[in-house]
Amino acid sequence: MKKLFMMAVVAACVSAPAYAMMDDSRMDGMMQHKMEMMDTNKDGMISKEEMRAHSDMMFAKSDTNNDGMISAEEMKVSHDLKREEMKKYHGMGKKETMDSEEKTDQ
Repeated sequence: MKKLFMMAVVAACVSAPAYAMMDDSRMDGMMQHKMEMMDTNKDGMISKEEMRAHSDMMFAKSDTNNDGMISAEEMKVSHDLKREEMKKYHGMGKKETMDSEEKTDQ
């Protein structure tokens, strides 16, 4: 149970900054992508087993030294990698978002 909780915490920490950078349409697209990725049997719902499998995969991806625990350094690396993935997925990073906001304010 403790491991499942830690996996949920890792997933939330890794994902939260990326979600904060998105507008609603991008959020919808990201949520749809996540749903498709996690819904392995394609029934339109995510079962506890599918959620657990996804959490296990995310934990394993973050636990780079395979010791069954995620250190602060591993968490940071995982967060940074997720942020880079989000930039590629959405075609922009936080700086570009801020630049475009400044242009619309002028």
